[in-house]
Parts: sequence; C-alpha cells; structure tokens
Amino acid sequence: MKKINKLMILGMLVLGVTGATMINPEMTTAAHASANITIDGKMNDWKYATLTEGYNGYTALTSAGQYVNVYVKMKNGAVPGYGDYNFTIDGKTYYIWSKNISGSVSSGTVKSFTLTGGKWNDGTQYGTVGTGYVTNDGSHNYAEFQIDLTKLGLTDSASGKQISMVNPNIGSDSTTSTVGTITATSTSSSSSTSSSTNANSTTSSSSTTSTSSAASSSATSSAGVITDKSTVGLKSIFETGFKRHSEPRLPS
Repeated sequence: MKKINKLMILGMLVLGVTGATMINPEMTTAAHASANITIDGKMNDWKYATLTEGYNGYTALTSAGQYVNVYVKMKNGAVPGYGDYNFTIDGKTYYIWSKNISGSVSSGTVKSFTLTGGKWNDGTQYGTVGTGYVTNDGSHNYAEFQIDLTKLGLTDSASGKQISMVNPNIGSDSTTSTVGTITATSTSSSSSTSSSTNANSTTSSSSTTSTSSAASSSATSSAGVITDKSTVGLKSIFETGFKRHSEPRLPS
C-alpha cells in the first residue's frame, strides 16, 4: 500500500507540473507595427497598423515628430486626390489635396505626387506641405504620404494633441493619432532661413550666408525626403579660392 500511495503521489505531482505548464505556457506576442514608417511606395510596413474602414476604403495615421504619415487602401477605384484629406488638429481643420496624383496606376507601378494645403477645400494658402506615392497590387490601389505639420503653421504647442483625418471619397469615419513632439528648432529653422533671405537683399556677406543655408535646406524636401543637394554654396567658395590663388604675385 505504501508503494502504491507513493506512486499515486508521484503521479499527481507529475500531472500537477504538466498541467501547470499546459495552463500557463510561455507567452509569445505578435510583432507590433513598426513605428518607423518609410514613405517609399512600399506598403508592407503598414501591415500591422490599425485601419479605419470607410465605405470605399481604409485609412491609417502614424505620427513622427513634426510629420504625420497617412495610409490609404481603396476598395474600388483610384486613390482620390481631391475631396480633400481633412485634418483636424486642436479644433482647427486643414485641407490637404493633390493635383498631380495619378488616377491610373498599373499593377506593380509606383508613382509619386505632391500635396498642397489650404484653409478650405482645394485651398493653397499653405503651399506644398507633403509628398507621397500611389501604387497598385493588381487588386487594389494604395497610397502613402507624409505631411509636414510645420508647413501648416503648427508649433510645439500642438505636440501631444489629437489629430484626425477623413476624406469623404473614402469614408465618413475619421482615423486618428496623436501629434508627435514638434521641437522649437523645427519652426525656428524656417524663420531663420527667412531672415537670412531678407538680409540677402542688403549685404553681400549675408548673401553668402543665405546661399549656404539654402544649399543645406534643399537637401530635404517638405516631407523629409532627401533630394539632390545644391552645389551653389560650394561653387562660390571654390571660385573665390581659385581666384585668390590665381592673382599674380609681385616679385620679391
């Protein structure tokens, strides 16, 4: 009997350990959506994003500092450029639209476009505020684009505020996110560039400064996409240097 009791107790202990393992297996979590969305016409980095469904498509937003990234997947038809992507931030609405977005994208093709911002539908008060891409996977049309919130006049006071977006051609429900941290340098850099441009008209020394400033700022587009760097500033420096060394020297 003692041997049987020991075997029974041992069996119960084994079952208890096994049962605990079955009830509380090691937890594994699914991969989260990448916070580093790249606006490049490839949509795979949006696959874990939370989508808002509309009657004709899906939208999503992610914030990255002074920028907000937008994803669109259509159920039918082309990605709309007009109808306006209406952004509401801290109680104010901004109207974003594109006049050069392609309405016809063949499967596997990626095309770029720019976006303009205004105070009303199709308004142009804010100028060019972002860039993006449209593509097609053979079944649906997609778009992703990035908006520079400082182009809309937003400052660090908007940081942490809710941002929502809706396009009536996609659906009536807004997709939402939170404005990232807009640093003081994001807004001061544009004003300093403006100041140096104004100074350009009065002194030649500030002209050189504003030219160098323009060369460095042109390396990044309004949506943070790297573009060809201007060589105007470097060219003037080199020409000055060559001219200095090419001057004839008086015999000693």
